[in-house]
Amino acid sequence: MPISYRDTNSPNEFRFPDPRRRPEVVKLGQTFIACELSRPVEQQTPFTPIIANLLQQVLASEKALLQAERERKTASSELKRLVTKAKDVIMTMWKSVTAKCSAKPYQATRWGFAYKARTGNVLLPQTFDERLRTLHDYITQEQHQPEAER
Repeated sequence: MPISYRDTNSPNEFRFPDPRRRPEVVKLGQTFIACELSRPVEQQTPFTPIIANLLQQVLASEKALLQAERERKTASSELKRLVTKAKDVIMTMWKSVTAKCSAKPYQATRWGFAYKARTGNVLLPQTFDERLRTLHDYITQEQHQPEAER
């Protein structure tokens, strides 16, 4: 909510921008500093250096915020790509393990896959956490296997 002040003895009214609207606050700060710097030093307010310093900090923070948002978008895209690739790798792992354990499919649990005893099926992981756990268990099991059996 914008703050407004009106002096009854003056024709002027002060309106401050809504602090939640950062672009308006920054624009007002830039306009104020530009106006103040165009005046002689003795006519500037004593708060001009403080406001100029705060404005520089805000501009630096805004720039850092934009950079962080760009990095977040990049990381999000990379994560989506890796999740898709992980699904393909897990499918290859599943095929390998089910072929290796075709006589005893319950042994696939050692490689991190779930086994449904009632149907005799080796199940693929469905959630992100299950996929991570399966990848971890598979790597651990493969590292414990002799080199020739990997």
